[in-house]
Amino acid sequence: MAQLRKNINKINININFINIIVLYSARRNADVSLTINACPVCQGEVEITEVSCVNCDVQVRGHFTPSRYDRLSQDQTHFLETFLRCRGVIKDVEAALGISYPTVKGRLDALVNALRLDDGASAPPAAETKDPATRRKEILQAVNSGELDADAALLALKDIS
Repeated sequence: MAQLRKNINKINININFINIIVLYSARRNADVSLTINACPVCQGEVEITEVSCVNCDVQVRGHFTPSRYDRLSQDQTHFLETFLRCRGVIKDVEAALGISYPTVKGRLDALVNALRLDDGASAPPAAETKDPATRRKEILQAVNSGELDADAALLALKDIS
């Protein structure tokens, strides 16, 4: 039974790897960038170990630190681009994305947390002492009351852990 589980795990890893290659090939041909910001198998942190030039095909190997923006999900990147395109005017972001003011604020807070830009100076003191379980309850209550939509809540919940 243990051997069967190991074999199934190896097959799943191979399938995930093949899916990444297929996705990368499809996106490369479609001229869309692919960012892998977590391990596709275990969701662990990834490290950049090779960079290649598309012009001369030179390859540089080493241990490279990704920028803080490389850690953003596609949804967070899209929100950031929209926010910048709207020059930070929240009403314009609301209109561009078709979401409410509290949702924009929630996504903006989640983005600040994901980029690790919050030094605590702008956060209310009570937020610093709240445990993750309390914060999760608050997020779910905000969804229930309509202050946050599901997407903003998911981003906020991801930032807690």
